[in-house]
Amino acid sequence: MARYIGIFCLHGVAGLRAFQWAKPVGAQEAHRTTLEAEFHERPPHTVAEAAERIATLTGVRRKETQCARSSKKSRPEVASDGGHPIAPE
Repeated sequence: MARYIGIFCLHGVAGLRAFQWAKPVGAQEAHRTTLEAEFHERPPHTVAEAAERIATLTGVRRKETQCARSSKKSRPEVASDGGHPIAPE
């Protein structure tokens, strides 16, 4: 909070709008395309299997909960109609 107040005091609202927000990048992000290709070719059956394959391919070891969370974020959104997936046309 003190950072925002300091920026506001020095530069006003324009300073807050121009502030360069840094978003942390995970160690696994550099391997995203490799992992996506691997999992598209051979989808893992369990989260434990996905975690082990990620560790083998990248050297980055993650717990199963972290793997499950990241896989949910990387899944494409499926359009639905009343809870039923819509088939592609």
